[in-house]
Amino acid sequence: MLIRLLTLWFGFACLWADGQELPYAQYTTRDGLAQMQCMAVLKDSRGYVWIGTKNGLSKFDGEHFENFTQHDGLLKNYIQSLVEDSKGYIWINNVIGLIRFDGTTFTPYPFPDKRMQAFGGTFWLDADGNPIIEVGDGQTNKILKLKKGNYIPVPGCETKSGGFLSYDRQHDCYYLQTSQKEGINSQLWFVQNGRRVGWLRTGPNVAWGFQGTLRNGIPVLYAHDQHNAALRTYFTLEQDSLIPFFRTDGQRMTVLRTLPAPALVMHSGHYYLLIANTTQLTRLPLPDTQLWQYHFDAGGLWCATEKGVFRIWLNGFRFFSEADVPYCWNVVEDRNKTMWFSNYQSPLLTWNGQQLSRMKGYESLFFKNEHAEPDNWYYHSIRDKQGHLWLPNFAGAVRYDGKHFQLITDPDNATTICLLEDPERNLILKGGEHQVLFIDNKPPFRYTCFDQNNGFNDPNGLVLAMQKDSQGFYWFGGRNLTRYDYDRRKATYYTLENGKFPAKGVYSLCLDNRKTVWVASAKGLLRYDVKQDRFRMVLNDSLVTSVMLVGEFDKDHLLFGDMHNLYVMDLLVYYQTGQVRVKAFNHHNGFMGLEPGQNGYYRDSRGRIWITSGTVLSQLNPQEIDLRPTPLRLFITKAGQQRIPFVRSPSIITLPKDENTVSFTVETLGDDKPFFAEYSYKVDGYLDQWSPWQRQNLITLTNLPGGTHTLRVRTHTSNLMNEQPAETSLRFQVSIPFWRSPDFYKYAFSLGFLLIGATGYFYFRSRQNALRLQQQDQQLLFLQVQTLQAQLNPHFVFNVLGTMQRMIMTDDREQANRSLVGLARLIRSFLESSIQSEYPRKNRSASFEFSLAKEIELLTLYIEFEALQYRERFTYSIEVAPELEPSVWSIPPMLVQPFVENAIKHGLLYRDTPGHLWLRFRQRPDETLLVEIKDNGVGRAEARRRQAASIRPYVSRGSQLVERRIDTLNTLDYKIELIIHDLPEGGTLVQLLINTNIH
Repeated sequence: MLIRLLTLWFGFACLWADGQELPYAQYTTRDGLAQMQCMAVLKDSRGYVWIGTKNGLSKFDGEHFENFTQHDGLLKNYIQSLVEDSKGYIWINNVIGLIRFDGTTFTPYPFPDKRMQAFGGTFWLDADGNPIIEVGDGQTNKILKLKKGNYIPVPGCETKSGGFLSYDRQHDCYYLQTSQKEGINSQLWFVQNGRRVGWLRTGPNVAWGFQGTLRNGIPVLYAHDQHNAALRTYFTLEQDSLIPFFRTDGQRMTVLRTLPAPALVMHSGHYYLLIANTTQLTRLPLPDTQLWQYHFDAGGLWCATEKGVFRIWLNGFRFFSEADVPYCWNVVEDRNKTMWFSNYQSPLLTWNGQQLSRMKGYESLFFKNEHAEPDNWYYHSIRDKQGHLWLPNFAGAVRYDGKHFQLITDPDNATTICLLEDPERNLILKGGEHQVLFIDNKPPFRYTCFDQNNGFNDPNGLVLAMQKDSQGFYWFGGRNLTRYDYDRRKATYYTLENGKFPAKGVYSLCLDNRKTVWVASAKGLLRYDVKQDRFRMVLNDSLVTSVMLVGEFDKDHLLFGDMHNLYVMDLLVYYQTGQVRVKAFNHHNGFMGLEPGQNGYYRDSRGRIWITSGTVLSQLNPQEIDLRPTPLRLFITKAGQQRIPFVRSPSIITLPKDENTVSFTVETLGDDKPFFAEYSYKVDGYLDQWSPWQRQNLITLTNLPGGTHTLRVRTHTSNLMNEQPAETSLRFQVSIPFWRSPDFYKYAFSLGFLLIGATGYFYFRSRQNALRLQQQDQQLLFLQVQTLQAQLNPHFVFNVLGTMQRMIMTDDREQANRSLVGLARLIRSFLESSIQSEYPRKNRSASFEFSLAKEIELLTLYIEFEALQYRERFTYSIEVAPELEPSVWSIPPMLVQPFVENAIKHGLLYRDTPGHLWLRFRQRPDETLLVEIKDNGVGRAEARRRQAASIRPYVSRGSQLVERRIDTLNTLDYKIELIIHDLPEGGTLVQLLINTNIH
């Protein structure tokens, strides 16, 4: 291979502009970056930006940072460089080895020798996707290729001095330098197929460096003097050629050759961008710090520096910061193509394309008016056909003829809010408070007035915008809109009241290439319908904020802006189809202004558009702006804490077992990203309607049923709600026990009733057997006891199920899920109480009864259900005397519960304030069990009064059944006494004395 060094014998003068800045954003730890010292940056094929720092790896989606460290699987937190392979996996140069990240797992590949460390800050992938990296062990530098998990040395690339410069993937060719020692000729080698096939001796004290790649992937090298790094020559590197394109000697810069893609160069410690196909150099807005790596994408440049990562847009936008041009309200260009910036309560500034200057000589105009301030500038300056400037001011209109300033006022000294020239009539229109002046554009500047005395009836009294249409009519915008026929002195009004103008408040007016009048209003963007003689809302209220400005972008496009975005609308599509197709610009793609200024649009003689705003003064070049819409890309990145891999195989994500509440993290990527990303979602077969739009990127789904589900998520661009949103989906599997299913309560109730039916069936059979085994009289008594208990048990279950039903109907699913376990225990306890009394014996025994401990447990469960239903209506306490051992006491089941229910339902719940329930168990000296149920409710008399006045769905039978049951049990040698006290302070005390003689 023949090495050729192409040297050009001529150069071009370098041009660059000071003052204006490229739009940029600086991201630091304050924004969520892992660390300020950024060593590497990469934008992957999905649109994520990856930043390698000295303290970990950061992933950026345009809004949020996610950081990774050794805790997540890195070998070290220090990261030197990053690349992406054809599968979308991210490869990380981690100093002591390489790491592959698939979106879920970091797979490390440490170097085979612990003495080896990555040398230099870059590495490449060969044609097969195998990483290639230079390492050194302190004595020798070599290039290793990672293939199938093993490192293989690349033959012919070992050096003891110098290092790896670049790699040509197309030709599998390695570029390296040797002999960097003082006074020794350095050599530039090309290695292919293991052989050094060519070299170039470049002379003593010359060192080579890798500057990165052009946007088209061509490597860039530079050669510099080891004694003076400011002496540099930059080359594009092709397989057999080094082509110089830029040179700096520390004092001047020379472009030797134009390039088809932008390139980065350095001069006097600052970084410059060589614009593609030009000799123009633009200084990058980077601090005086080390730039380690950069990455070109479709919209501009990403730079990894010692002071964070910088996003620089190269898409036609420029701006002046507020520090340079403070609070600019309007822009105008004079006959010398010098720009004038009128700044509210700040001096006039001019810009000649090289530097900003403060304009002087106009202040004396305001000395005679003690109430006037010279720098109270307003909207829409103009340059008339004679080349004179007219500037709106609080004190009047300031006219500049190129040498002198003149203040044009009227007898009322009315404020000039905006200006308009009519060159055909040789008039200057001055809009202000309660009037429009028509000024002859020649001395002595006589005028006529359109005000409230001759028909101007806008109640707001302010003219904020003016426009002349193709028929010669004037349009005046304020609170409403007025069309004025100057020749006939006739006004036509367009208001919300007369149905001709569907808004209140006009901020800006524009006439497009087809002579249509457009209005920026408080309700959105409107256009004039000539046939109907009324204005129509173009976006059908799909904008969420007011439109502040409107103007021509070019003959086929309209520019307008709301509180957050600039929009460029395709007029050809609109006039042909009626559809609104727009591209939005904001801080995500180069427009750095916040709240575009009211009436703050101006087009200069070069076709550049100036936009005022609440923060910066922006300039955009329509010829450089790409209006092709960039579709958004939407990703679901996490299911709970589980990361979702870049390549999903299998395609169904399985959630952890027993988990049916999960949060999904979603992220939006793309150059047309809205000012605030918004999301909507649904789940096929579960949530079939799209959810309302939300800004939070976390989607939480609760109480999911088991099975496979499909989550669908969508997002939209800009603030236009009628745009076709981007959409993505994720299939996931939920594995939960059947009793945690949202529909389980239906089955639980069915099962409960089935169990009750089965219990009744077996109870009926046992009663028939008991009738044949016992004496007739005891059989009759026992039958009476069993009949009463059979009535009590369904009564009790009815109340419990009623409580559960109300709890579920209030949509308290979480509490209902937890309470289902308690329901199962209640049903089981009911069965046990029924089964234990199923086989009567001739001699009464404990098998006919229920343990007191079980009875207390059942009562506790019941009270908890009632407390859950009637939250904050009552409290309760259960006291068991120390001398009482509940496990050795047995009592007939379901004896206490009806009185507890009465205390709650008919005593405590009738109170206006929360009450209390006391349940006490103790043993008397005569070995009698004393059970006390006490409440501080309204008492029995008041309860009966309220019950009589209410319409009840059923009649309470619990207390009556228990009293009848006590009477029957006492005939079977029980000694049970029931005492009820009406307490004088309010409430009821129920005492049950039980002596079973069995404990």
